[in-house]
Amino acid sequence: MMKELGEKIKETRITKGLTQKDLADGICTQATISNLENGASFPALGTLLAISDRLNIEFSEIYEYTALNKNGYSDIFKKIRVLCGQGKYAEAYKMIAAEVEFDKLETVYETKQYYYYLGITSLLGADKYSDALYNFNLALFTETGKNLDIIDVLTTNAIGLAYDMNAEKEKAKTYFEKSISQLNEVIGHLDSLQDTIEITKVYYNSARFYGKIEEFKKALEFVELGIDLQQKQSTSYTLGYLMYEKGYILFKLGNKVDAEKSYFCAAALGELNEDAALISDVKKSMKEHKIAGYKYW
Repeated sequence: MMKELGEKIKETRITKGLTQKDLADGICTQATISNLENGASFPALGTLLAISDRLNIEFSEIYEYTALNKNGYSDIFKKIRVLCGQGKYAEAYKMIAAEVEFDKLETVYETKQYYYYLGITSLLGADKYSDALYNFNLALFTETGKNLDIIDVLTTNAIGLAYDMNAEKEKAKTYFEKSISQLNEVIGHLDSLQDTIEITKVYYNSARFYGKIEEFKKALEFVELGIDLQQKQSTSYTLGYLMYEKGYILFKLGNKVDAEKSYFCAAALGELNEDAALISDVKKSMKEHKIAGYKYW
């Protein structure tokens, strides 16, 4: 892990045309940079943050390399992330309560993750709207460095989702717009599969909201961005839901033929992934809109 981080630091430094001395200036000694790049030793976290800021490396990327911490919470947060990805928010909420002790969180990024995941699971797994907003705001006020990271974007988007669920459309729109603006700012620095998964959540939530308020062209734009991203990364995570939302939006735009194709793709992905909730949604929507074309139920 240390060697991989050192290689990333070195590669980024060279790409930016910096010497080790340039990178170290005002932060640490040149020897510290040399040791980091060679994988000999890690500097203190504050020094590592300053180095990553100077190189415009997202803290979330640095965190992935330093995630082997003593409390073992890296693995727990990964499990929570997976549960949320599967829509098992109630289970994830219980896991946070049972397995994460706030006083044992070791980094500011862990703290930020904690507040975000406690917020989203409170909202979608425990129906605690006020608790969700409280934790989302704590996540946003937890500083990890000068640059935005993916948790900032997810949190802002989730606040929009919370306001939408509480029928506060204008507030929701403000936060959905802000989250897309934030995403455009950080997307060039996000390239891992996990980043792709998180980005599609932002596009999907935003598309659903704009579909609800009948701004269908904007909703379709976000759906297409999410689908394109998934296809580029050769992953089908949430693709079924994106195709379902695309079918709904195309129908509302009067394109029944392409809507039927999108519903078919969503249904097929639902069957493939044994996603009963998605299949149920597709059935209900196709029946409501009198769209035929899927023969296997």
